[in-house]
Amino acid sequence: MKFVLDASFAVAWVAGELEDSAAVREFSDRLSAGTAQPQAPELFLAESANALWKSVRRGLRTIEDGVEMFGNILEAEVELHRHRDLATPALDLALRRGISVYDALYVALALRDVLPLFTADQRLAGAVGDLLEVVTA
Repeated sequence: MKFVLDASFAVAWVAGELEDSAAVREFSDRLSAGTAQPQAPELFLAESANALWKSVRRGLRTIEDGVEMFGNILEAEVELHRHRDLATPALDLALRRGISVYDALYVALALRDVLPLFTADQRLAGAVGDLLEVVTA
């Protein structure tokens, strides 16, 4: 199953913050079975790493935990897509929907490839839920 995976979902998943979510159980089951095909803009790795960095800086987890969690994200083998191919529609979405260009890159990818977007960002889900399938954790 192909889907767009955003950093908020990935970080919450590796942090174990969404264990009761049906979306997370489905995601984890597909990863284990080898049927998940997560997609994301190139920003995904930097955004995920930055979110983990922030949580370490805030004292929410240890350095070792942050590094291990990032390793778990890397193991998900997310297929990355070039910003160059998504930037123009992402800017248009950001301006029209009041979301960041960073978030809009994920939405632009999902719209372009007609894929569901997995996110833990409720604000983003509300801003674009009428445009595409959004699976929230």
